[in-house]
Amino acid sequence: MPDGALGDVSLQSFTPLPETSSAFVARPAFASTAERDQAWAEFEAGAIFVTEPFATHRHVTKGDQLTLMTPLGPQQLTIAAVMVDYSNDQGAVFLHRNRYQAWFSDDTVTALALYATPDVSAETLCERLRIA
Repeated sequence: MPDGALGDVSLQSFTPLPETSSAFVARPAFASTAERDQAWAEFEAGAIFVTEPFATHRHVTKGDQLTLMTPLGPQQLTIAAVMVDYSNDQGAVFLHRNRYQAWFSDDTVTALALYATPDVSAETLCERLRIA
């Protein structure tokens, strides 16, 4: 394994939507909207987000490079943001869905996040999902 390679890691992929991405990444302590927007631009261009537990255990921070071993070979990734997320005590890496699908030839979906505006009830949201 190359120096700096991730080894075993919780890798999560998603496709951000413009109307929800700011809510998702509002959890890191960005100094400004511009900093948040820059992190999203870097994510769209191929960078990753890592959680605080991951960053703490691996002694990494924003701007650091990590190597992800994939079936297509090692991929160099830059950390665009450190997120507040404690759903996994060892931490996690968040990767854009397009890259995950290309590198791992995996188009399965194992989780789904739904965001409703205040004027949409949970029942309406569920019904719209069933129809889709």
